Amino acid sequence: MKLCLAVLGSLMLFCSAAKAEPAESKQVDGFMAMAILTPITQDELVTLWNTPRTESPHFAIWSKVQAGSYLSVVILVAGMTLQDGKASVNCNVLIHLPDGKTQDVDLGECLGGPVTGPNTDLVLAKNFGLTPDAGFINHDLSIDVKVRDNFGDVEIDLHPSVNIVDAVK
Repeated sequence: MKLCLAVLGSLMLFCSAAKAEPAESKQVDGFMAMAILTPITQDELVTLWNTPRTESPHFAIWSKVQAGSYLSVVILVAGMTLQDGKASVNCNVLIHLPDGKTQDVDLGECLGGPVTGPNTDLVLAKNFGLTPDAGFINHDLSIDVKVRDNFGDVEIDLHPSVNIVDAVK
């Protein structure tokens, strides 16, 4: 199976929580993390960043995605502990492949350095893209996302997934 990855840097984002299967969010001790599998492109993601703060951008959330389609994995955090106005959040992603194997994507410190605005705002910790090939057809593309607020000593596990199909009907 071939899985293509493309890593982008950190950007600020304010949005509402998604309630679909491909998205999951949890909150522990005031720290919140959200992982979203969304079929938006990198250009569309950048457009979301340009949404005025008074509006909530909306991610496309589909429970089924056609093999060969580009998916963005978006990891958002809020409420992280700041030290001197800086955050330190680590992210690790484990991708479950159809053959039972896994692919580890250790993103290390996915959010580090100064945070502008209140720490209650959602911030993009990391975004990367992947393209499941035909070997994923009729399987779930499932990922385990571990997000750790290093200064707050809090860790959250998330498990979004989408079904990969031959053709979306």
